Amino acid sequence: SEQTIVSSLTYEQGYYFAMKAIDESGNSSELSNIAQADTADVSPSATNSLSVTETGEGQITIQWTAAGDDGISGLASTFDVRYATENITDSNWESSAQATGEPDPASYGTLQSMVVSGLADDTVYYIALKTVDDQGNVSALSNVVSGQTDDIMPPAGVSTLVAQAPLGDGSVIGI
Repeated sequence: SEQTIVSSLTYEQGYYFAMKAIDESGNSSELSNIAQADTADVSPSATNSLSVTETGEGQITIQWTAAGDDGISGLASTFDVRYATENITDSNWESSAQATGEPDPASYGTLQSMVVSGLADDTVYYIALKTVDDQGNVSALSNVVSGQTDDIMPPAGVSTLVAQAPLGDGSVIGI
């Protein structure tokens, strides 16, 4: 029994194989049976460059480098960005809130960003993403980042302060 490896094939593609034996005189056999095989579906690569670039009132801006469709090649179909008030892991990914407004994926290596909005003020959020390809293959979880939204409420219990300034004649005036 002999075997050979056929390489440089396209991912997610069906191929048909057949062979003929040729002797030293150039005589060939009949065509063998035809075998069919599909190359594997390859998930997009995980994003490990996720970062927080800005925080604001009820929002956090993130950026990352786009992954490919098959590993690092091709164009992915969508990004799935999620956030939570606890660290995001594979076990709580599904229960984390899904962001809206993810950009369309660009080619591998392109810097992309988005604003995760509708968040509570003065709250720490953890954010992660996964990349999805045209076959529904999903990347591994990205690195997880965190950021704190801005606090827009003044501290409670602050009263108006009254200052007094001396006048040149020795009397005091309230300001």
